[in-house]
Amino acid sequence: MDIKSMTGFGKVQQLLAGKTVNIEIKSVNHRYFDFNAHLPKMLNFLEDDLKKAVGAHISRGKIDLFLYVEFTETDGVEVVVNRPLLNSYFNVFSGLSDEYEIRNISSVTDIMRLPDVISTQSVQLDEQQLKEEILPLVKQMLESYDAMRAAEGKRLAEDCLFKLEEIEKSVSQIEALLPETLAAYK
Repeated sequence: MDIKSMTGFGKVQQLLAGKTVNIEIKSVNHRYFDFNAHLPKMLNFLEDDLKKAVGAHISRGKIDLFLYVEFTETDGVEVVVNRPLLNSYFNVFSGLSDEYEIRNISSVTDIMRLPDVISTQSVQLDEQQLKEEILPLVKQMLESYDAMRAAEGKRLAEDCLFKLEEIEKSVSQIEALLPETLAAYK
């Protein structure tokens, strides 16, 4: 008897050219196919392909897929300073400094903490290449997910069979006492 659990978890991690890709999936029982992809903005273009790949493999359940890409080389990321915003902050600081006679100038680390002054931008990604790298990993992750569901399903089947045996023992004991019990009520 092949039973698979409705809950499951799968994970794959792979080092690819200049980046580490981590994909995780978890599911719980649900009447319909409810798919949620948690992706970095730069990978939003993959959402439909991920939904199709997962939907071809899983028919129902609440499914959360998490995809992380960590660039191991700086080729994929560029640090950008928003100079107009930084100049606006300094104009405000200068005004406050003059008005309230504050002479403590901020350090570079204080400047880096100012909202939206320092940001990172991904260098233009080759979407087709990323898709070709990531979708096979999704297949691996789904295999891991299935293995976990099958193992859990096996444990559930064993537990059901054990309980069924216990019920059958109880029925046998009740049947053995039935003639005696009927005679006592006559």
